Amino acid sequence: MAPPCSQLQGLWEIVGGTATHGILARKGRGLDSTELHPRLAVGSLLEQVELHGNRLHYRLLRGRGPVEGWITVTYQGKTLAQKVAGDVHPTGGMGNPVGAALVFMPGDRVHVWSLSREMWLENGIVLEVAPEDFLDGRQMRSKGSVLVSYGDGTGKKWVEPAEQEWVLCRMPDFRPGDKVHVWSVSADKWAEDGLVEDIATERMFIEGQETPRGSVFVVYNNGAGRKCIPPALQQQLLRLVLPSPGLFSFGEEVHVWSVNGGAWIEDGVVQQVAAEDLIDDDGQVVPRGSVLVTYNSGAGVKWVVPWEQEEILRGTRPPPSPATELVGAAEAAEVAGPGAAGAAGAAGVE
Repeated sequence: MAPPCSQLQGLWEIVGGTATHGILARKGRGLDSTELHPRLAVGSLLEQVELHGNRLHYRLLRGRGPVEGWITVTYQGKTLAQKVAGDVHPTGGMGNPVGAALVFMPGDRVHVWSLSREMWLENGIVLEVAPEDFLDGRQMRSKGSVLVSYGDGTGKKWVEPAEQEWVLCRMPDFRPGDKVHVWSVSADKWAEDGLVEDIATERMFIEGQETPRGSVFVVYNNGAGRKCIPPALQQQLLRLVLPSPGLFSFGEEVHVWSVNGGAWIEDGVVQQVAAEDLIDDDGQVVPRGSVLVTYNSGAGVKWVVPWEQEEILRGTRPPPSPATELVGAAEAAEVAGPGAAGAAGAAGVE
């Protein structure tokens, strides 16, 4: 049996957090509740579970972010999520939950439906997303159209927004150490203690059965359950809860190596950890695990990719525990932008 679809109560769209690549969700209603990752991306569509004042309990229907949690709807006069009109209905295909505008970004790995072969191709990648209507040769392409590469790069095509729901399906990006929920077919419910043990980096055969590249090996139910989930089923059977831990954490004080100055700058602070691939304000891809740091009294701000962190960053103290982290720093950053996150945290603003 497939995972259940919720009966929709109300729809909300994420419209804030453009400067911080999305808005923060928390596990519970309280502003001191555990933060969830990754952030809810701009354009994501949410189902309302309940609304308490300015706090919305949601389930994710479309887009990027935690599958369920609590968010702040408005903050200091800024709208972070707005209610939208219209009905949505469940759809078939490979597990896209409901029919609504998809949110794709360059670099997304996707399954691509092949009309000629009548099958899903599992090695697609989003190359470009049209920011506005444009003329492609003699054909007009709509804003939001997606250029995808597939078939190991041998095929390319534009997919119009109206076609994306049944032609494209985002392929989740899991890593060893990720905490996940695993759909149990026999129990007909989610096992919430799943852990990604390994990823198949190449095609292999296990006990005579083909295991495609990108398959995820997970353990769950206190270690009693183990399974290998191929890419085509991951969106239906797995959902990311927390990414594997990185070298640095939000709020950590660090020393930052200055290439120009040839010295360590000692007042650095980690303002954000990319829980998934992001696109920065300049349109550049920020790989998952990158950290955004401010330094030199806030005059310097930069992303440091994972493979450069050991050379460019060094910690000054153990990472803070969630219980002692200043409340509201992340929410304030969603409105003020990355450069203001440190100041908001110091003030204890929510």
